[in-house]
Amino acid sequence: MNKQKISRIILKIFFGFIFALIFFGAGAKASYAAATAAPKTPSLAPLEISGWIPYWRKATGTAEALDHLGTFKEINPFGYTMKTDGTIFDAMKIDEEPWPSLIEKARAKK
Repeated sequence: MNKQKISRIILKIFFGFIFALIFFGAGAKASYAAATAAPKTPSLAPLEISGWIPYWRKATGTAEALDHLGTFKEINPFGYTMKTDGTIFDAMKIDEEPWPSLIEKARAKK
């Protein structure tokens, strides 16, 4: 091989190395910047907590709900069941204590 061909090969290798260094170096810099950037925190709405109180746990359920009334967004007593004839039965007896007291105190706390 003559000196001119060797010089061209060396120049091609040199410029190829410089191109690779610039090209991959810029990509590495961008990747590093993206990796070290502060993570974006999505703005989340505050959690809403609701509670369900079944009619068969009305004594303990209402007592526990009253102890934590400020925590709940809503409280859902449930106890309506369907009779075999298709009519609705108020198994929780919503008009009897402790339901009226719970409802009154919950409304006062909004």
